[in-house]
Order: sequence, then C-alpha cells, then structure tokens
Amino acid sequence: MFMPDAETARNVLPALQAEGVPAGGIYDSKIRDWHIYNYWDHILQYKSVSADRLPWSGVPRAELPKYTKDMCPNSLSLLARAILIDIDYNLGDEDCAKIAAAINKVLNVYLAETKVFVK
Repeated sequence: MFMPDAETARNVLPALQAEGVPAGGIYDSKIRDWHIYNYWDHILQYKSVSADRLPWSGVPRAELPKYTKDMCPNSLSLLARAILIDIDYNLGDEDCAKIAAAINKVLNVYLAETKVFVK
C-alpha cells in the first residue's frame, strides 16, 4: 500500500510491525538496494566483465542510452512511499482479519494524531 509521502511510510511501518503485521519494504536512497535501478552501477556506468566490453562496445558510444540515477523519479517516489504486506498462501480468514484490523488500527491512530490523510 502507498502512504501519501515517504515520511509517513517511515512512521507507519514500525507501528504496523509492532501490531504483528508482516510489513516491510521501505526504500531509502541512503541504503544500497540492488533491486532498485539507481544502484545498478554496472548499467548506469556501462561497465562490462568481458575484455571486449560487450554489450556496450556493440553500439557506438553516441547511440548508447542515457542513464542517470534519477531518471525515473516517479518510480523512486512510489518506492519510498510503499509499504509491502506479506500475504502467505497459508493464511486463513482469521489471520487476514487480524492483519486487516491491525492495519486499520494503526492508520486510524496515525490519522487521529497527524491528520496527514485529511486534505
């Protein structure tokens, strides 16, 4: 689920975890995460492990794509706002109801304290 901003995600995540919600997945630009494109130095810097520098040497330098760490700001924003909930296939109706109740509890408390979701 997505919070309205990264700060809210950072505040809500530990509260969800404290209530037993199997949650995680906060993107932090200061922590290297190889699942996120902006840490793929081997691609961003056209690095190669082969002596002939393939695949980068197969294209004229002027025709290589232009990559930057901030080329997808919307993706990075979504990742920073995302909270992931692990839903195991073994969960029963009661387990899901407990998780849903815990999520509602945390978000209602956060809303009451911060008014962050009120426009």
